[in-house]
Amino acid sequence: MKKMTKLVINAQSAHLGGGITYLINLLEKTKNFQVVLLVNNNNIDKFTIFEKFENIEFHKSRFAGKSLVHRSLWENFYLPFYLKTSKADLLYSVSGILPKFYIPRTCKTAVICQNMIPFCPEELNRFDSFFTRLKFHIIKFSQIISFKKANLVIFISEFAYTTIAQKILKNKVKSSTIIPHGLPDIFIPKKVTDLKNPHQFEYVIYVSSMFEYKAQLELIDAWILLKKMRETNEKLILIGHNETSYGNKVKAKIKANNLEDEILLKGHIEYTKLPHYYQNAKLNIFSSSCENCPNILLEALASGAATLCSNFSPMPEFAENAVQYFNPYNITETAEKIATLLENKKQREELSFKALDISKKYKWTTARDKTFQAFQEIIEV
Repeated sequence: MKKMTKLVINAQSAHLGGGITYLINLLEKTKNFQVVLLVNNNNIDKFTIFEKFENIEFHKSRFAGKSLVHRSLWENFYLPFYLKTSKADLLYSVSGILPKFYIPRTCKTAVICQNMIPFCPEELNRFDSFFTRLKFHIIKFSQIISFKKANLVIFISEFAYTTIAQKILKNKVKSSTIIPHGLPDIFIPKKVTDLKNPHQFEYVIYVSSMFEYKAQLELIDAWILLKKMRETNEKLILIGHNETSYGNKVKAKIKANNLEDEILLKGHIEYTKLPHYYQNAKLNIFSSSCENCPNILLEALASGAATLCSNFSPMPEFAENAVQYFNPYNITETAEKIATLLENKKQREELSFKALDISKKYKWTTARDKTFQAFQEIIEV
């Protein structure tokens, strides 16, 4: 009987939605791989779905979950020892960072590039906090070393590959591939508006955690201008983690302009409820100016609702001609394009059909198969 490949996945950094969702979709089917998921006290509860999987086991570290410093020490000094004693065939790092000092020769390595912030100076400078900018500079330094060292680097967009592999690393990577994320089945409707509307009023929606490059403050300014331009009965709903310093600024701006009844903050909601919000929105907005593979944009496209989308890369790479583009930092342009789409049902319907068609390109079965095929190829080299 053929021995199963032992895949060790370092998931210590996976805490928020994106990293967790990626692993849940990736590991739904892991044929021919015995998977060890490296977790800590802070995130093990996010992976309970795998408890009944016979070929997935957990290796939990209390130490690594205490702080970033503890995690770094664990990854650089304990992890190499674990890889050797467990006879791992492949280490896959979803943080994009490998142990710096030693990796057993018998263990191949793969990393994924998921965050473009460290590699986009203009976006990094949007953060007020010096320590936040310093953190991303450290991440950039660590990832560059790891990308050069890894047997395989997975990029999730052409934009990331061009920016990092070609321009920054000058093609000094051993092996790389481009595998965009897929769409979970729950976001693909059988027909438009086949899910119950969560509200009794018309609304515009923007789903995203609140950070500087997500441009919620500019969207609020545009909404204020929109209300001066036209009678606006629609409400703006902001969904996503907002317990951040930038989120506090968003809350303060809404309160200062007495918009609590016009702009609704929903915070984090259950992932399974998002399709209801997307699909019944009069308009989806995606204002982010820095993404790698924009999962939220793909989810919005699959919903079939018209989308007003940031014109920053890599958004055009994914949405193509299925959205109306805008500059999220141009308040007047944003307000005007929201008004145009809200008042033009035919244009919204045209975008809806295009969006549904484009979204069919992004399937998790395809992304999963390509990822494990890439793993197998570097192991067999």
